[in-house]
Amino acid sequence: MESDDSVGIQRMSLGPSGTTRLRDRVESVKLNSRSKATVAKEQMTTISQGLLQTYLDEAMERFCQDQRE
Repeated sequence: MESDDSVGIQRMSLGPSGTTRLRDRVESVKLNSRSKATVAKEQMTTISQGLLQTYLDEAMERFCQDQRE
């Protein structure tokens, strides 16, 4: 079922240069999206590793104190 807005609308061909530009634009958007996601993932991994290391260091310190007592 078509919406009322699309009734009677004809699409025009982009032509070879328009098609090429559209493909280039889509590809550049895909590349930018991937790189942003990769950076965010790397930052979260670094933060997670830092928090885990802090937690383990504190746990080891408590364990060593208990062993000395």
